[in-house]
Amino acid sequence: MNKRSKKEKSLGILINFHELNNLLISWDIILKQLDKNFKKVYLINSQNLEIFPIKEKKVINKKLIKKLNLKNLYFEDIKNRHHFENFVKDKELYLINSNSKNLNLIRVYFLIKKFKIKQFQITNVGNEQYSNVLSNKFIFKKILFIFKKKINPFIVTLLSLVGIISKIEIRFTSIKTWIDGINRNPIKKFLHNKGFFYAKKLILVNSMAYDRMVFDKEKTSEKYIVHIDASLNYYHKTDVRGVLDKKSYENHYKYLNIFLKNISKLYNKKIIVCIHPSYNLNEHKKMLASFKVVKFKTRDYIKKAFLVTFFDSTVILDALIQQKRVVGIISEYTSQNDVLRQTAWSKNIGCTIERLNKNYKFNKKKYIYLKKNNKKKYQIYLKNYLQRETEPGINKIIKYLKKNYIK
Repeated sequence: MNKRSKKEKSLGILINFHELNNLLISWDIILKQLDKNFKKVYLINSQNLEIFPIKEKKVINKKLIKKLNLKNLYFEDIKNRHHFENFVKDKELYLINSNSKNLNLIRVYFLIKKFKIKQFQITNVGNEQYSNVLSNKFIFKKILFIFKKKINPFIVTLLSLVGIISKIEIRFTSIKTWIDGINRNPIKKFLHNKGFFYAKKLILVNSMAYDRMVFDKEKTSEKYIVHIDASLNYYHKTDVRGVLDKKSYENHYKYLNIFLKNISKLYNKKIIVCIHPSYNLNEHKKMLASFKVVKFKTRDYIKKAFLVTFFDSTVILDALIQQKRVVGIISEYTSQNDVLRQTAWSKNIGCTIERLNKNYKFNKKKYIYLKKNNKKKYQIYLKNYLQRETEPGINKIIKYLKKNYIK
């Protein structure tokens, strides 16, 4: 009998535990359904296998784990290569790789190849991907960014094409326009059919945001105005434009406070500020002291929103699905990329844009007759990026894995 067949078939999710809290929130539906359908699901930490690991120890939010109530989920905090080898040696491991293509993970790629681990990707967030505009003001940052976002992934793909590392078996995605673009382009279609993509196969599924609406039966309301705030000096912002100086930072929040206070007064609704799981809660509370600021509760409050205001954020998809009013915010103190993305959101979904600058004044007339939404544009966007099938995306993924791999 084949030795591999004697091993326990196991499902794992590869994640840098530094990003674990975010995964527990954004993948909540995925984790719950995997937990129901498999005897064991391992969350495997890749952090200590990286060439340049993040040294900061991230505290896992135990409240998030308790809220999910997962009985078959196990945390495997890999300490080193030997730990990983001992973990997988008695398993036939099937791995959902949540990490992006990165040479920093080359040790992980070699281990996946060594143990013949089949890996998959779930990239069904459902948002449009935009290119970044890079300023010549920060030449070194520009070079690093190009390497990180362009050259780095290209080399990983190249290594997979020549067989040095393993390819992704299947990439599950909800971006219909992306797959349509491949099928319409003869060159891309040829390359994909001949196996020149990192993923061997692409399968279209519903987005996580749409799945969440299917599984979540809680009623919505219009009690609050919810603001999705951005962290101006978070690393994914400073990668492109450098750190924002103190004066500009304070001016940004000065005008944001003016806007939020006026919009709250106009509609007689309490403001709730929601931030990303990785952001510094105390810093946002300091800059937006007049309002309640929370994290880990963004989706809960969107359900209760009369209006959602936002800087560029994928969580706005929840507001679109629930047909909420949305207002995008552009600040002269953020990067050109933020401006371009917000402009794209306005074009795609027809939302109002508020522009914060040194001459900012709140225009009450602009909001007196604020439409609930642009239903036609909402529906087109949802169809193109969330792939609205009857079957939930995660159910389709589980069925495919069970039928073809983990029987």
